[in-house]
Amino acid sequence: MEKVALITGAASGIGFALARLLARDNWTVILTDCNKEQVDTAAKSLIDEGGKCFAMLLDVTDYAAINATIDNIIAQHDQLNLVINSAGIAIFGEMKDIPIENWKSIINVNLWGAIYVTDVAYKK
Repeated sequence: MEKVALITGAASGIGFALARLLARDNWTVILTDCNKEQVDTAAKSLIDEGGKCFAMLLDVTDYAAINATIDNIIAQHDQLNLVINSAGIAIFGEMKDIPIENWKSIINVNLWGAIYVTDVAYKK
């Protein structure tokens, strides 16, 4: 039976490492990221290693896009067994030097992105 995983922030870092582990364990892995070129490259490298992987562009701050993405996954694979929220951004420097808009971006991606993806996935 096919096992299907969706991983956000899968173009690099922890998300990519988890995608590799799942692909090696015979999962179908949907790698998503806000950088299309990088997520395509990441998925191709796992496919080259023998994994069953697909790349999708996804902005985790866009609730409608998340809904459409998960609908697409379920339409293609009849299920979604696992969601890993790995998308995240960081800003470095002293707090006094970081504009408030940057903090809003961090909260939108790191917190609301995980909430949005989890909310949509559980309701499907």
